[in-house]
Amino acid sequence: MKDDSMATTLDCPAARALLIDHVAGRLDPKARAAVAAHLGGCQDCRRAAAIETELADALQRLPRRRAPAALRRQLETLLAATPAGRPEKSSTPPSTPHPELAPPARRERARVWGWAA
Repeated sequence: MKDDSMATTLDCPAARALLIDHVAGRLDPKARAAVAAHLGGCQDCRRAAAIETELADALQRLPRRRAPAALRRQLETLLAATPAGRPEKSSTPPSTPHPELAPPARRERARVWGWAA
């Protein structure tokens, strides 16, 4: 969607694509307002936003540990081999061989995000 038309009309896929940055406070004011307007009228996306918020909060509570030196070197090598030092973004969800065996929170997230098989 064009940045100019983002004022108040986001569809669900566009709003959900912005949720992680919305929850993290990384959106510019125009995009933040557009997502907020969409969330005001869409229960499914509000549920998805609540899940993202819960996940972000849980991740912040995890202890931070320094990665082993060998892993850091491997990651630096991989990043250096990608264009602009960043891996390509994937539009596919993380795979779960048997979605029904995923933890309940992951199953709910997959359902809300439309990833459920």
